[in-house]
Amino acid sequence: MADFNNFNDSIKIYSFEPYVLIDGLSGSTRYVGTSICGGNVNLPTWKIKKEWISGNVQYMGFPSGDQSYAYAWSGRTGYGYK
Repeated sequence: MADFNNFNDSIKIYSFEPYVLIDGLSGSTRYVGTSICGGNVNLPTWKIKKEWISGNVQYMGFPSGDQSYAYAWSGRTGYGYK
């Protein structure tokens, strides 16, 4: 029969913080990247958001409008954002 008094002894609980990078290339453009699969900036494991200002309007977009973790942080300036 199982010992239910000590059931928690073999359970390990992990709390993972996502990797977050912020790149403010200029006063009007900022990139924010989040990865939950490690911090390698060359792997397509990042969700990247671009924020930019044009005139008095502030915009926000994702590569091709896609919010999945499928982009490389190192390529952030080459993606088309919408």
